[in-house]
Amino acid sequence: MCTIANILSQTGKTFVSTSALRVMLDNWKPGDPPILVSAQTNHAIDQLLSLIEPFEANFLRLGGRCSEDNEVVQVRTLYAIRTQAPPGASGGDSSRRIARDCLEKLADEIIGDIQDMNYQGPEEASHFRDLQLITQEQFDSLNDSSWVDLNTPILGLQAWLRGQQSPARCCPLNNNGFGEEEEDLEYEILNETEMEARKAKDEDEDMEALKGTYFPYRRSFIGKANRRCSELRVKQLLETTPNLWEIDEDKRGAVYQYLKNEASKEHLAAFRERMAEYVRGVNNIKIARWKADATLIRTTGVKLIGCTTTGLSKYRGLLACLKPRTLLIEEAAETLEGTILAAMFESLEQLILVGDHLQLQAHCNLSQLEKAPFNLSVSLFERLINNGIEFTMLNTQRRMITELRSLLSPLYPGLQDHVSVLDRRNRPPVPGMGGRDSFFFHHTWSESIDDAQSRYNSDEANLIASFFNYLVLNGVDASKMTILTFYHGQRKLLLRLLKRIPNLSMRGPFNVFTVDSYQGEENDIIMLSLVRSNEEGAIGFVENRNRAVVALSRARCGMYIFGNCVNLLRSNAESHDLWYGVYKKMQSQGRCGIDSGLPVVCSAHSSETVIWRAEDLEALSGGCMVKCYGALPCGHQCPFTCHP
Repeated sequence: MCTIANILSQTGKTFVSTSALRVMLDNWKPGDPPILVSAQTNHAIDQLLSLIEPFEANFLRLGGRCSEDNEVVQVRTLYAIRTQAPPGASGGDSSRRIARDCLEKLADEIIGDIQDMNYQGPEEASHFRDLQLITQEQFDSLNDSSWVDLNTPILGLQAWLRGQQSPARCCPLNNNGFGEEEEDLEYEILNETEMEARKAKDEDEDMEALKGTYFPYRRSFIGKANRRCSELRVKQLLETTPNLWEIDEDKRGAVYQYLKNEASKEHLAAFRERMAEYVRGVNNIKIARWKADATLIRTTGVKLIGCTTTGLSKYRGLLACLKPRTLLIEEAAETLEGTILAAMFESLEQLILVGDHLQLQAHCNLSQLEKAPFNLSVSLFERLINNGIEFTMLNTQRRMITELRSLLSPLYPGLQDHVSVLDRRNRPPVPGMGGRDSFFFHHTWSESIDDAQSRYNSDEANLIASFFNYLVLNGVDASKMTILTFYHGQRKLLLRLLKRIPNLSMRGPFNVFTVDSYQGEENDIIMLSLVRSNEEGAIGFVENRNRAVVALSRARCGMYIFGNCVNLLRSNAESHDLWYGVYKKMQSQGRCGIDSGLPVVCSAHSSETVIWRAEDLEALSGGCMVKCYGALPCGHQCPFTCHP
């Protein structure tokens, strides 16, 4: 059975998932297999497990990338459970030890083979003889002193070559004549690693990085080429010349290179056989470990297992051994179909997909695969909905004020506000804005490109940083505000600017993220930086409809958009209708400054000031230009540095 829950991000899909899991865990009986829970990122799965822990602490977190500052999850990793278990609880120690010893012995033999392959010393001719590339008679002839100059005491292969060698060179890699694609020049790391964005890494694949000692396979020198001495001619010479000294000196380099190449073929064939044996040894260790871990999981009565969607493939053998019957996947619309199919165990009876297909789609490392005819960005979740499968959708949102929810109403017909968001005690007005809890600030400042080919807009970034500081001076906690942008270059610039403001220097870290790394998150106030402003009318990543939906649905109390509105609306992008609808809605309510700046209102004097540039906000120092000597008519002191 496949259950599709098309739950809008602002309606509480994580809450629904947690509630559903609580019901399933209440019906869990001893001996039942554990329930599987998965999400696209480590941050998301750790967050979900933290919500489950209060009513079910006996869960397991698979994977080595769980957040280090999440103690709830850290104590439930497989390593932690192993260390806490009594000796012998898992069994299988002897089988793992035997498999490991065999593997270490084989590794030593492989290393020896590599060293033999690299050998180019005085005894190299013996390798050619042992591989039957030269005869014993030919080998003996190399040590015939009658052919060697008495003034040169060197015998053997080195004397025979007589300088018919040249240093080996490494050819630099190139693009094989293919030009760089335009998309590559504007490549963005949109899905940032959570080590940088959230102090926690986001990719399980990093665990697969190669480790251990590096043993190069290289040649220090090669035989000099001779165009007149083909490979066929070399074979004839070796077949008809018992005494290698009778081969002309100018042909010896070609003969030597032929022998080296043939020896490499023999070595590599043997090496491949060894490596196949090594892979079998690694798999034997993995199977032994999985058997022990499966026994430990059953013994300790683990009721629920959480891992990333990558982990579903990485730990497939272990998970299949446990014979799970239920799998729940969060943010399923952002999950590649292949990763879900990898988790289709024979024992599985129920697949629960939770997400919103109007938000971020699945991401491929090779962007060409996301387009026709491959369309890998269309997840299993989205494809099932497009094909008309029955699904359940929540229609009551509990995140944003009505003013913000109305911007998304065309996309989500029937979406209603919960009573909690109508209470201004739960969603207070943004201080210093005079009741304008949303606004679209229009400008014509040009964008730029940094060294990493990422876009940024200096003037826009300066205004946003100053506006951020203005709200802080008006009493807004810096942690309650998030700045979103579609470009990593703009994100880096914003972080630098915020850290330079004296009033903010001790208030970090600041919430500045790319849109793609903020799906599933929310904050009281969102500032959206569009960046793009150019004569061509190009808007790049901003044109993606799914990203636009994410960007417009993160705020709870206030949202402020900064960008070139004309540039945005004249583009023929897939998100044009959405952005045009946002513009018309905000314009009709006086919340779009095409011909006017950004109006701010002093909390102390209720005087309005129109802002055009960052310098205007800096001059206000959080207040206004009204003459003030500190005392207000009410008798209180003015909290701002208003100008006297």
